[in-house]
Amino acid sequence: MGVLYEILDRLPMSEKAYERSAAVFEKALGAGHPETCQAKECLAGVYHAQGDLTKAAACYQELLPVKEEMSALGASLGDVTTTQNNLAAVFVQLNDLRAAE
Repeated sequence: MGVLYEILDRLPMSEKAYERSAAVFEKALGAGHPETCQAKECLAGVYHAQGDLTKAAACYQELLPVKEEMSALGASLGDVTTTQNNLAAVFVQLNDLRAAE
C-alpha cells in the first residue's frame, strides 16, 4: 500500500503504511531480513520526500549498519552505497557537510 500511496502523492498515508509494514516485518522476520530493510528504506525515502530530514537521517542511520553487516555475510539487502548516498544527501540538506562525508 505504501507504494500506491506514494505514486498517488499521498505521502502521509504512505508513511503510515511503511511504518506498519516495517514494524510487522521486523517483529516477524528480524531487522536483517530483506523485507524489513526494504520497508525501512522506503520509509526513509518518504520521510525525505516530505522534508522530514531528521527522521529520514535516523531511519537511514538505523538501516545502514544492518545492511553493511548482512552484506559482509553475503546477503543481498540492496545496494549499501545507495543507502550511504541517500544518507549523505539528507546530511547535505541539513547543512551537515562533515557528516555527509
